[in-house]
Amino acid sequence: MMKTIFATIILLVGLSLTATAQETERKLTRSERKAQAEQLDSALHVIAVQAIADTLFTLEANNIQFKSGHRAYVNSNSNFVTVTKKEACLQVAFGGAFPSPNGLGGVTVEGTITGLRTKTSRKGDVTVEFKVMGTGVSATVIIKMERYSNRAELTVLPNFSSYRLTYFGVIVPLEESMTIKGRSI
Repeated sequence: MMKTIFATIILLVGLSLTATAQETERKLTRSERKAQAEQLDSALHVIAVQAIADTLFTLEANNIQFKSGHRAYVNSNSNFVTVTKKEACLQVAFGGAFPSPNGLGGVTVEGTITGLRTKTSRKGDVTVEFKVMGTGVSATVIIKMERYSNRAELTVLPNFSSYRLTYFGVIVPLEESMTIKGRSI
């Protein structure tokens, strides 16, 4: 079902972009390029909302912000949060030559999800909140996704410390995710 919806939306966007390109051989104006980008973002938003509703999604982070406000630009393949029905996997990996618990230069923790709540504002912004409990994690996770886009901010608030971690990236369906999972604690 999810693959069919995804394929249909991508096909429609692709056909509209192809039709536009074939109509004229001239360069697109700035407003036309902006309209095409908005159309693609809107399609990706619909796909992300469906993935959240199915609780089968991954937030692939482009950068991570620490409690101090310092941001680190990271590889989205190895820095992610995955939600699979009642399970969550949180991974941070900065790479490098130093040994780490997950083998990728960071930490991977898994846990069980409880108290999952999803809200959509009148403007179209989506907020998801849940708790994760596992061997290496006990935290509240809050995801805020912008309207008309699949870009999102995910904040991990540990229950036993004040070390907040915020992921910035895009939400993709689980089957479309290109992440590399390290060893879990």
